[in-house]
Amino acid sequence: MFTQFGSKGKFFVKSDMVFQPQIMVPQEHIRWFLQQPQNVLSVQEARYEKFAIDFVLPRHDDVVDLIFLDAVHRKLMTRNLVKLQRALAEEVSQNIDAVLGTDTENWVEANVWVTVEKTVVSALMCILAGQSVCRNDTFWKDVSGFTNAFGFSSILIGRILPKFLKPILGWPLSGLTLIRQRKLMKKWYTPLVEERFTSLLKKSQDPDFDYTPPQDLITWTLDYLLNTGNVERCNPNDVCHLLTLMISAAVPTVQATTANIIYDMLSSPPYMKVREHLYNEIVNALDTSSGKGWADQDLLPRLVFLNSAIRETLRCNPAAVTAVERKVVSKGGVTLPSGQHLPKGSWLGVPVVGIHSDENIYPNAAKYEPFRFCNRKPGEEPDGKGAAIPITSTGDVNITDIFLSFGAGKFACPGRWLASHVIKLTIAYLLYNYELKPYSQRPLSTVIFGNIIPNNEATMIVHRRKH
Repeated sequence: MFTQFGSKGKFFVKSDMVFQPQIMVPQEHIRWFLQQPQNVLSVQEARYEKFAIDFVLPRHDDVVDLIFLDAVHRKLMTRNLVKLQRALAEEVSQNIDAVLGTDTENWVEANVWVTVEKTVVSALMCILAGQSVCRNDTFWKDVSGFTNAFGFSSILIGRILPKFLKPILGWPLSGLTLIRQRKLMKKWYTPLVEERFTSLLKKSQDPDFDYTPPQDLITWTLDYLLNTGNVERCNPNDVCHLLTLMISAAVPTVQATTANIIYDMLSSPPYMKVREHLYNEIVNALDTSSGKGWADQDLLPRLVFLNSAIRETLRCNPAAVTAVERKVVSKGGVTLPSGQHLPKGSWLGVPVVGIHSDENIYPNAAKYEPFRFCNRKPGEEPDGKGAAIPITSTGDVNITDIFLSFGAGKFACPGRWLASHVIKLTIAYLLYNYELKPYSQRPLSTVIFGNIIPNNEATMIVHRRKH
């Protein structure tokens, strides 16, 4: 369908896994699509219906959501993440070493999915929940319980259950999710957030109050709310509620992307020398002098080839077949640029896989080319005019109308900077410290209700390097 219509700039209709028709927006009209106001094409209505928010998270508030996201956008940027480079590096190194070992004499076989989970989860939690709980196994067990229940309830109620049965069965089927969310909030987030808020408020009222808050998303968000006067509209309890939701979205996505990067690297043809080029870049970029090493705040920006490889994996393996979904909410419907009229209640989305696989946009689109986004390939000599131009690559979190792995527009993934930071650090540490045996074939992913899920049973064989 995309080849016949979408690649030629035409809108087309496709059905999702439960036969609900969606209008696919071609790349040429994405700008028009994103410019439509929320009272015409609503992202909130689409998300509420798709994820059954009214049932799974009944007290969700759109205004509070927007205030929280504004805080995340303003605070969860590189300038704050680099301050935690040392803490993140410690989390990543400790967990990779614990899972894969430090034996330099023998090869070790490890499950990729489990290795990634144990590595990236604590690093993410270091930012999202703080260092006081990020290594707590019980905390992660409670987070995982809520995340799994939320995912199951959302699919069952939002995607499978017929509309006429949702008022009858929606509440009972969402019970487990609500129970686990309350447990997570009461046991972990509420004490953390309330204690932090009380201390920050006292500090704002009394500059002499001796308090140095931990640097994490809880502090950044509460500090932003206090400084902007939004604390009455988005209070500490709201922050707890939204943090649980953010975690349930962040962890599976980062875990899947990191696993896909490993699968792509290990299954790349030998002539590409992907791991060799990336390893050499990391060796050259890593400053091993005192006070630097993995805590060096300038390390990750120097990893240009790795940045491109991550972006290429995101292109080849987006999280879902369709993204940037909207629902027509205007009573009069909406008229497409092509002239067709859509009534209220219609769904639209962007065919991410189709656009990312379009040969007119990406030459050799079906092929994994890890250095596709660099201005020069490894070992490639610049021409005379470009001799002084450094090697650069497109940022892996940069969003365009032809790269949609993080969504698009103002509702694009607000945590993509954090995700990118943790992923880069994890892959860089892994490649620098371990040799990895290549695959003869890439582990296959599975599509479940439009979500592209990486293989969770594949293993990798690694050997600790001697440095």
